[in-house]
Amino acid sequence: TPSHTPTNTLTPTRTFTPSATPTNTNTPTNTHTPTSTNTPTPTPTSTDTPTLTPTLTATHTPTLPAGCKDKPEMAELLAPKPNAKVAKGRVWLVWNGDECARQYRVVLRRGSKTAARVHNTVIYTTRFRTRILAAGKTFVWRVRSCNEFGCANTPWRSFSTLE
Repeated sequence: TPSHTPTNTLTPTRTFTPSATPTNTNTPTNTHTPTSTNTPTPTPTSTDTPTLTPTLTATHTPTLPAGCKDKPEMAELLAPKPNAKVAKGRVWLVWNGDECARQYRVVLRRGSKTAARVHNTVIYTTRFRTRILAAGKTFVWRVRSCNEFGCANTPWRSFSTLE
């Protein structure tokens, strides 16, 4: 009886061994291709330019009474009284004016008549309210009455603000 005995036999098989084969690949390269670009050309247009027109503003210029042929008389200072002690803050300066005065210049200084000005204001009435004044300080003031013929100054007057 035949018996089967396994035997080792070599059977050739095919195996794939890769080999380097040149292949053609498409690698993009940057090349400059001139193209036509539409560049806008400015077209002149009309632009309105505002023109400034001066506007007249009314100012107060009182007319002099018929009898005024000279500079005004010196004003009479009414308040505050000489060397008065007044509350700190804003102070009313009041005087009697001359009918021939067109305007008044109020000068207020801190400390003395040669010190720096706190106010140097032209007004057309016979009373003036100061800005807030420092507490515990002395101030001097006077009024200059003027018209087209000249001016007249009052003497300096002082007052102090309370602490």
